[in-house]
Amino acid sequence: MDRPELVAFDVNETLLSLDPLGEEMAEIFGDSPPVGEWFARMLHGSLVSNHLNRYRPFSEIGVDALMALAQRRGVTISRDRAAAAVVSMKSLPPYPEVYGALERLYDAGLVMIALTNGSAEVANAQIESAGLHPFF
Repeated sequence: MDRPELVAFDVNETLLSLDPLGEEMAEIFGDSPPVGEWFARMLHGSLVSNHLNRYRPFSEIGVDALMALAQRRGVTISRDRAAAAVVSMKSLPPYPEVYGALERLYDAGLVMIALTNGSAEVANAQIESAGLHPFF
């Protein structure tokens, strides 16, 4: 197999951990915060929006998904509170093994890019906050 010239990485849940969102959502939902269900709803909303050719920012979809999930679970939150929880996605930490793995790929001369459903602004903030910007 030929050596690839480019390696593409998904950002959320591949490079960056959603674990800190659990703390944020525990404040809203209590024990067993539904981070996975919320993220799946957000991805679904993004795919539907794109399929219908009606772009909506990922963060907006995330707020709507969180509001719907809260309603479904009988939890009352304001749109501002939901937005504050979603904004915390800009500062997610990388998984422990990510920095070393990216460093090895970078040192081997591979070009790396990051792909995400989020906006370029959020993706850049995430990569910068996680300290991964030298690699991309």
